[in-house]
Amino acid sequence: MRSVFGDPNKAPPPLEKLSPEAVVSVLWKGEGSLVEELVQCMAPHMEEGLLNDLKEKIREHDPSGSVDLRRELQKSFLWLRDEVRSLPCTYKCRHDTAADLIHLYAYTKYFRVRELTFL
Repeated sequence: MRSVFGDPNKAPPPLEKLSPEAVVSVLWKGEGSLVEELVQCMAPHMEEGLLNDLKEKIREHDPSGSVDLRRELQKSFLWLRDEVRSLPCTYKCRHDTAADLIHLYAYTKYFRVRELTFL
């Protein structure tokens, strides 16, 4: 930290607390969100009809606009976990690991790692 920022007290904190709206954007529906990345990674290994159906269901379970965003995001992630786990396995892939990752995010609080910009 000293070599990057000079004075360690001027270094930004590595974690920041996000508002519930920001959490939904970062994890569920924003550009580059966890859910978007997950769908992109799964796309080459899924039939197009099944993938389109999954995308539509994800849009239907969007927690935005809810009164209790934290609770609705958790419910949406638990739904997504079950949905991904129930997808058919192929010789190319299984979706168990993705479902386990989604389960972890469902119980994660409002923190994310901030990218450090080097001067």
